[in-house]
Amino acid sequence: GTPTIKRIGMKVVGRGSPREHCDLYTLDGKKVGWVSSGTHCPYLGKAVAMALLDAKHAKEGTELEVEVRGRRIGAKIVPLPFYKRG
Repeated sequence: GTPTIKRIGMKVVGRGSPREHCDLYTLDGKKVGWVSSGTHCPYLGKAVAMALLDAKHAKEGTELEVEVRGRRIGAKIVPLPFYKRG
C-alpha cells in the first residue's frame, strides 16, 4: 500500500520555534502529525521544522498549526531540503 505517514519540511509563519514532539494540526483543528525536529534558521530568519504527517495532508503549500507550549502557531509545508547548495 501507499505510505500513510510522510516526512515533510515546514517553515513557521508565526512567532515561535517548534520542537521535537510538538503536535501538528490542520487549520480546522484535526491532529495530523508531529514535529520530528525543529530549529531556528538564521539564513531564513524563521524557525523551520521537519515533521511526520498524515500523507493526505502533506501537500506543499498546505498551512498547518503547531502546538508550542500550549498555543498554536501557523506553519506552512515547504519542499525539502530547506536550502539550495551551490
